[in-house]
Amino acid sequence: MKIYLENYNFNQNLEDKLSDLGLQIFFSKSNNFINQFLILRNDIMQNELKINELNFFDDEAEFLLVVNNQQKVIAGCKFLYSKIIEGNQSVVLSQEIPDSDFLYQKFLTTIDARKNLQISELSNLVINYNYRFYSKIILQNIFAKFIKDLQNKVDYCFWVSEIIRSRFYKKIFNSLNIKTHISLDYLWFKSDKYPSKNKQNYLGYVKFF
Repeated sequence: MKIYLENYNFNQNLEDKLSDLGLQIFFSKSNNFINQFLILRNDIMQNELKINELNFFDDEAEFLLVVNNQQKVIAGCKFLYSKIIEGNQSVVLSQEIPDSDFLYQKFLTTIDARKNLQISELSNLVINYNYRFYSKIILQNIFAKFIKDLQNKVDYCFWVSEIIRSRFYKKIFNSLNIKTHISLDYLWFKSDKYPSKNKQNYLGYVKFF
């Protein structure tokens, strides 16, 4: 069963709110917009989160960006993709660790018996500090856009984050009537990368069927 966002009035309301803020959202391959996003992301990672070691696998990424009336990127995220064929994954994505249990293909064996799947990973979701008052409507539009565009492209979309962030994402998805999952049994790797008391990461996902 596919996920569809066919409630026109609801989606039109999201579009109206975004337009009222003078914002547009779209997938882009424009070097100008992507470079703006990378500068924004790196600034947030380094200066706010104090992450100095940046390793983001940008070459094969697809970028979903939010741009204001001045054509400046004020928010966005990136997606990476991988195929699982006969249980073997074509690409190790940015939140995975090679030769470990922290691989999406290994997690999927606990919930899905199929051996041929197309998966994606949502990561590097950032919003410019000056626009965070509008975080909810920005995130609703980001999530609605990627659900609409990815639903015929992938079987699963994953993200890895601390539990408080993952639950916040879940609330945003719930506001769109989209069911999401957070795996509490298959804990992801612990990391000291982010400034939090709880270093445990959790795997969240949407399934598109």
